[in-house]
Amino acid sequence: MVTLNIIMFLISIGVLYTLRRMQKIFLPIEKIVYYMVIVVTIEQIHSAILDNYKLLEFSEALSAFFFYKMNQLVVFPIATMWLLFSFFHSKPRFLFKMLFLGIWFAVLIESYMLFEKLGIVKFTGWNFGYAIVVWYVVLVESFCFSLLFRKMYGKCDHRDIVSP
Repeated sequence: MVTLNIIMFLISIGVLYTLRRMQKIFLPIEKIVYYMVIVVTIEQIHSAILDNYKLLEFSEALSAFFFYKMNQLVVFPIATMWLLFSFFHSKPRFLFKMLFLGIWFAVLIESYMLFEKLGIVKFTGWNFGYAIVVWYVVLVESFCFSLLFRKMYGKCDHRDIVSP
């Protein structure tokens, strides 16, 4: 598990480094606000669904908790920010945006299966439907907030999704 945590730490650093590539579409304030909203959304949804219904049982090991939280606080939110980036970027075609959306859903939903295989969580009622609901709610809430924030901030280049 220590090796996995080192790998996860390096992946998290790499993912954080990729935020620099969003400069043309997202201002620094947007990146900060979107990151905070996405993290809060993920944590609230996980608290509301997973914790209240006791669908997952977490491992007692500190290294497993570290691995899970690095995913929750770094990898998943930044993957969601990259999804928003692809939606608001005017160059990619609709097909590529939908392909990226499908990849995003598949990776984040299957991450729970990976967590179970690694012994980080144990399913006590969790199923594929809950994973779809969790990530769909995260997507809708973060996308709606980013649309509203971009509209209020006046970020329109007449090819953007929020252009009048």
